[in-house]
Amino acid sequence: MRRVLLDTNMIVAAFDESGSTSEEMKASAKAKLAGLLNDDEVVLVITPLIRYEVLRGIAWAEIEKLNAMKQILNGFVELDIERKVSELASDLFRLDDSQVKNPSDRNINKRNFDIFHFAVSKHHGLDLASNDRHMPQLESLYQQYQSA
Repeated sequence: MRRVLLDTNMIVAAFDESGSTSEEMKASAKAKLAGLLNDDEVVLVITPLIRYEVLRGIAWAEIEKLNAMKQILNGFVELDIERKVSELASDLFRLDDSQVKNPSDRNINKRNFDIFHFAVSKHHGLDLASNDRHMPQLESLYQQYQSA
């Protein structure tokens, strides 16, 4: 079995009805998600943090949309974010912080949860399905961390 962590951006893009996601990104996310869902060897995984990020984007009055999304999310395996994950995420942030002179050069935005998604995938040995452009930089940072 191959376990794949779905990053928030994949879920949001695949189910975006508001048109805030580009057509190209939406099509890409839908195709990737469909491929994963149709693969009997794949188990899709989320975390409570991913659940939070997805659900917070649904307007208060959109109860039907909220309930439909909860039902979709309930179909995925959900892993808690453990202490070792938060320590890995903070270590990666600190390593990145130690390497930058200009804050705009950071690989990791401290207000962004992508580092947690990345750390969950590494800690649990999961593939990560993400459209985030910073994932290759996080992978490079992780390799540096492993060598330290």
